[in-house]
Amino acid sequence: MCPEPWRYVTSEDLGTLSVAGYHALYDGGGYVAKLGYNERTAYRVLDELEPNSWIDRQTRAVILEFTIFNTNLNLAAVASYFYEVLPTGAPTIYARIETLSLFSTEEGAYELVLMCQLIFIIMVIGYLVVEGIKLFRQRMSYFFNIWNWLQLLLLFSAVLVVVFDFIRQRETLKPVQKVQRNPFATVSFHTALSWSDAENVALSVVLFLVTVKALDLIRFNPHVIFLSWLLKVARKYLLAFFLQFVIFQMAFISLGICTFSTTSELFVSIPRGVVSQLQFLLGNSIPLEELHPENEVLATVYASLYMLTMTMVFVNMFVVILNESYEDIKGKEDEIAKEKEMAEFINTHIALAIRGAFRKQKVEMRLFVDEFNLDSQFEVLQKNLEKITNLVNRL
Repeated sequence: MCPEPWRYVTSEDLGTLSVAGYHALYDGGGYVAKLGYNERTAYRVLDELEPNSWIDRQTRAVILEFTIFNTNLNLAAVASYFYEVLPTGAPTIYARIETLSLFSTEEGAYELVLMCQLIFIIMVIGYLVVEGIKLFRQRMSYFFNIWNWLQLLLLFSAVLVVVFDFIRQRETLKPVQKVQRNPFATVSFHTALSWSDAENVALSVVLFLVTVKALDLIRFNPHVIFLSWLLKVARKYLLAFFLQFVIFQMAFISLGICTFSTTSELFVSIPRGVVSQLQFLLGNSIPLEELHPENEVLATVYASLYMLTMTMVFVNMFVVILNESYEDIKGKEDEIAKEKEMAEFINTHIALAIRGAFRKQKVEMRLFVDEFNLDSQFEVLQKNLEKITNLVNRL
């Protein structure tokens, strides 16, 4: 006899996955209230939920989710709004809007996308063949090169991009087909969105690895060589500096959570506190009134201690480490000089190759005769005149 919004529905029945809010990961199941397709139906459902205590003190989060399909743009927008209540009593409002392309079109832009995808797949297959041949020739020595591992990871991520894209397209069509069979059915795009996120993550890894391989080309720059040696000398000091930085950051985050978690969203959790303090350190103004509206003196003391400790102490410590490492690196000038010579050799030959290509093109486009070749040209012209004279005599 219990109405449907007060009956628990599992994630298997709803066809949903776990939902990540701002502070926690929530199971796909819950007490579901369907708001319908129009405003009048939604208000009627809400008028029934409010007086019957659908939301009570045990409610951890309320999630409002709806999907809008735009036929002009061929996109489905999945909007999720979260109202979360922490154990400390601080409420948090969080919104997430994601888009999906549902159907394929015959427009030129879509054909270009298909062509790019086909080229990407062909390139992945080609690189797999090349790396397979390289592995067959080098045997076990192939795995002793760090750049070969980077290439394998790049290829693996590229294959995942292709696989995840096909799975995302398949999972996107399932909710659409369910709505076509029953327009009033409850559908969820959580599976399609999760595969879309996985595809984006794999594609991000591919772009990062490609960028690393591109940056590897500038390692022959003299300034980059000097910087790499400087970091090698200072790595143990930088590691100790980083550990101290993390310890002080966590100390100030704990202080901020204990003091301002009930009055400000900037310190409702540890991840949010990390982001807030890094923004302060990068130059973002500290909202003293928002931290503690009732006692701005406490917020001022916290902000002053944090900025003084981070900017005056740790920044100066970082500069001192670099200066000391610069003094130590002067004793390794011979080793650095060898790498600089190699860098200069490579840069010189690249510049000569580029310059030679331009010079060759310039010679081919000249419309005049050099003085050095004038005699030879005159001899050729004289021979041609003799041939013409003989031909005229025969006629």
